Amino acid sequence: MDFVNAIKRICARDATLFSADEQTQAEISERLGWVNLPEKSIALLPLLDELAAEADARDIRDIVLLGMGGSSLAPLVFAQTGVTLPFEAATALMPTRTLHVLDTTCPDDVRAVDAAIDYAHTLFIVSSKSGTTIETTALESYFWTRAQAELGGADTAATHFIAITDPGTPLAERAGQRGYRTLLAPPDVGGRFSALSIFGLAPCALIGLDYRVLVAEAFTTQHMCQEAKNNPAATRALLIYEGWKNSGPFLPLADAPLALWIEQLIAESLGKEGRGIIPVATPVPQSCPNAAHEMIVWQWTVALLGVAMGINPFDQPDVASTKEATLATLSGTQRIDTTQLLSVDAALETLQPNDYVCVLAFVNEQEYAQLAETYIPELRARAGVPVLLQRGPRYLHSTGQLYKGGPNNGVFLVKSSDVHTEHTPDIELPDADYTLRELFNAQRDGDIVALLARGRRVALV
Repeated sequence: MDFVNAIKRICARDATLFSADEQTQAEISERLGWVNLPEKSIALLPLLDELAAEADARDIRDIVLLGMGGSSLAPLVFAQTGVTLPFEAATALMPTRTLHVLDTTCPDDVRAVDAAIDYAHTLFIVSSKSGTTIETTALESYFWTRAQAELGGADTAATHFIAITDPGTPLAERAGQRGYRTLLAPPDVGGRFSALSIFGLAPCALIGLDYRVLVAEAFTTQHMCQEAKNNPAATRALLIYEGWKNSGPFLPLADAPLALWIEQLIAESLGKEGRGIIPVATPVPQSCPNAAHEMIVWQWTVALLGVAMGINPFDQPDVASTKEATLATLSGTQRIDTTQLLSVDAALETLQPNDYVCVLAFVNEQEYAQLAETYIPELRARAGVPVLLQRGPRYLHSTGQLYKGGPNNGVFLVKSSDVHTEHTPDIELPDADYTLRELFNAQRDGDIVALLARGRRVALV
């Protein structure tokens, strides 16, 4: 397959490349800002300089990022991989401050972060493209209330909050009313393509990473991916497409921090219409990658794969189903039809050679680590097919699109926390008629409902 023409049309922001439907083309046109995003990011450098200097001047020690999916995964990767300097591929400069990414509604983990920080030396980033993300809004409500209590009122607390969102969102409006600093993101860049926008770069500046290196590497790589020859994205897309067409849907990824971001991009972009590429984290040696370079290459790779596979990579049509089921569960108008659930043994007995097993773990961080260390290796040995481990509710904004909209070859084992509620205090949410744990559980149950509605095989562990 020759991608030269496709690359030219993407550079020209030709939405007809991805769909023949006029309405879909209009929607895609509003999501192609990533094509020249690195060029726009250069204009952010003075603002990023200002953010970094302010964090230094105020003796900020911890950054707490409240966000899901595209608003949180890139900063998490940058914090874990550091910044690789040009010509020093084996060396990565690491953050000088601690980044706490809260992309969960598990009360245990929220309380752990709360206990670990000194509010006087902490900045909170409330990050949501839509400004309506239910998890982010809930966490903001909790920490805004806590900050007012710890810092002596709303005026001081507001100086410890930064909102990152699109123009005109409810978050932007609320931030203006409360007095947060507000950083506006480009509305024509979708969340999973926004790593090198203000969503990814502002946290880098605040935790002390060299964002200038990231921007420079992204700019250089962008031009490489727009060339007709020696194009790393075209080469990668061709290899993956041929593998998908001839060998099956699974794509091994090195089990490294960057895989978290890559799997979201691939799964949410290409897992729909009953088709998809299924990322599988594989424990193989991984050299320190240049995250900015890899992210740009992968974005172009996924766009080209969308062309090759005949899939629109810029929507996520099945994500809303879980959101709707979660709200229905919270309101008490919907319950799981337990007659549709399988036992674990019965579910595993249905496995076919091209199937996979995915453990959807609604647990705290410590329990998740234990699952990865003990349960998953045992399950892999038993199942004889690829076994994935995903943490809820994070995956709902990542691979969840694939699980509901992609091929029906997954067996989903839902694991809930073993910790008894009475031993782990719940968290009241000031602006909601439900608690944080009730939201956490409703997200689990809502996704079970959504999976069952699509004929998926689901069992409770």
